[in-house]
Amino acid sequence: MGTFGVVTSVTLKTYPVIPVSGFSFSISGAGDSFWEGIRIWYTMTPAYTSAGIYVWYAMQEGSVIATFVAPNLDTAQTAAVVNPLFDRLRAANVTFTASEIKTYSKFGDLYRDIWVTTFHSSGLGTYFGGRQISQTDVRTRGDDIVDTFRRMSAKYPGQVLFGGHLVNPGNRIKDPQGTLSAVHPVWRDTADIQIFLYIPPPCMSPEQRKQAERRVTVELGGMLREVTPTSAVYSNEVSKLLNLSMG
Repeated sequence: MGTFGVVTSVTLKTYPVIPVSGFSFSISGAGDSFWEGIRIWYTMTPAYTSAGIYVWYAMQEGSVIATFVAPNLDTAQTAAVVNPLFDRLRAANVTFTASEIKTYSKFGDLYRDIWVTTFHSSGLGTYFGGRQISQTDVRTRGDDIVDTFRRMSAKYPGQVLFGGHLVNPGNRIKDPQGTLSAVHPVWRDTADIQIFLYIPPPCMSPEQRKQAERRVTVELGGMLREVTPTSAVYSNEVSKLLNLSMG
């Protein structure tokens, strides 16, 4: 036996198709020069996000690749936001590449032209950690955050990767008093929805798996939490054996 229902009406919310501009971007190198490039690129996040730009990125020691997406901005408007980034990287002699900024009539065209030719990976056996990093922390502690990325990478060479989304969901709807929405304040103040990956050795024992969880949640996660006090947890590998308090 069961119950039956009849749909008598459906309400859909649609959005207008808008133009979108974008380009692919990368920084490569080694040592201080590479990390200076990362510092310049990352600490300028508030400039991108306040303009409504979204940036996807993947980063590891020696390489970062990214895609900039600028909804409802034309080529000239997008260039006005990102040209200061290019100027600062050139002045610092940082090796970087940027494709031509193009404007597309809709997002699907940009996705097919840029994203499907960008880095994608699957099949990695990894442990995840992450942090929803606030605009406040990037503005006031951006150098410390980038230094922490470097220290995390150096702690387990070749085993720590980063990825994220530079975006500010609350950029267009200001709600400083929290009267419009019950959404957590950090969501409205987000600069980077960030994850880091720890690649463990293969064929681990149960004890080694616990150790990997501790490395992600306690060691690496702790390093990032220390320099992002106004941010929030995004993802982590929490074991029932780990008695932690994470903000």
